[in-house]
Amino acid sequence: MSKDVNYIYFVEGETEEKAIKILKQDYIKSGKVIVLNQGKIAGGHIRTIPKSACVILIFDIDDDTYFTTLKDNVNKLKKDNKNIDIVFI
Repeated sequence: MSKDVNYIYFVEGETEEKAIKILKQDYIKSGKVIVLNQGKIAGGHIRTIPKSACVILIFDIDDDTYFTTLKDNVNKLKKDNKNIDIVFI
């Protein structure tokens, strides 16, 4: 990826949002954090992702329901024709 990468963090909830905000201070790249509240990525979210972006998904998948949601989110991102990288944490 080029040096002008936009980092977008899709997080499951407020706990993950707080963790990312703390980690961005010293350990990870700065970027936009979007809280999904255990939901699915909407079409509006996908339309706002720049063509060259690194999308980081942070979900707790201790329940099959959350795993299905994560899988659906990944499939939505993959269907998009933008050149994005998807990272799982």
